[in-house]
Formats: sequence, structure tokens, C-alpha cells
Amino acid sequence: MIEVGFKLTRRYTLIVLSIYLPSLMLLAIGYSTLYVQVSLLEVRLVVALTTLLVLYTFFNQTSSSLPQTAYVKLIDIWFFFCTIFLFVIIILHVFVERFDDNDVTPIVSADGHAEFLKPTAERFTNLKKLISSGDRFLKTFRTFVGPVVLSIFFLAYLLAILA
Repeated sequence: MIEVGFKLTRRYTLIVLSIYLPSLMLLAIGYSTLYVQVSLLEVRLVVALTTLLVLYTFFNQTSSSLPQTAYVKLIDIWFFFCTIFLFVIIILHVFVERFDDNDVTPIVSADGHAEFLKPTAERFTNLKKLISSGDRFLKTFRTFVGPVVLSIFFLAYLLAILA
């Protein structure tokens, strides 16, 4: 009688290098937009939205190469979290932008043309306060909220993988 044994293992290095590392890099790029000046909304939004688009495309490409199942896989949870986290960052940028929307005030004349009032000293002071409150809001999120949320998720995800 001849016995043959097989030991099946997963190639974790390939999965880490081809899925987790690139998605972590995209998450870091999106997170880094929280460090861009509040006055540069276009830069913050373009980078964050592009990162979200690339992550979504990466998720679709990865999902199409995996077997179709009726249940949610751990890799799906990973990508859902990354997508939701980047979406929250984009919403934060839009929310912070609402802090400094009072820099110029349009006045519509009788003939329908809009004229913009230049900021006065009082408006400039108010604008500085609003922008600094936006800076404080982003600083609070990037210093406390973001790292706590990321740490809790990474720990829970690691425990789920090892279970």
C-alpha cells in the first residue's frame, strides 16, 4: 500500500504584495490629503477622488479574479472598509470647505449681473477664524479619529484572518 499526502498552503506573500500593500498605499495617499492646506480644496478633492477611483477599479479587478461566492469574503470587507474610509475623507474635505465660503459675497444688480464685494477687514478676520477652525477640524481627524479607526479595523481584521 502506498500513501500520498498533500499539504496545501496559501501563498501569503503574493497576496500581501499584490493586494494589501497597493491598497494600503492608496489609503495612505487618500489619508495624506488631510495634510494639504484647507484653502486648496481642488487639490485635496482631486487627489482623494482619484485615489477612490483607482481603489474601486483595483477592487473590481481583484474581485473578478476570485471565485464567485454567495457570501462576503474577508478581502471584500477589506476593500469595503478602504472605500468607505476614503469616502469619509472626501466628505470631510467638502464639510471643511463649508467653513470658509464667506470670503466674497455676490450682489446681483437689477440687470442680472453679479458683482462680488471684496473682503473687508472684518470679513478677512472672520475668514481667518473659519479657515483655522477647518484646519483644527482636519488636524483633529488626522491626529486622533483616523488613527483610532484604522487601528481598530486593522486589529479586528488581523484577528479575523488568524481565527
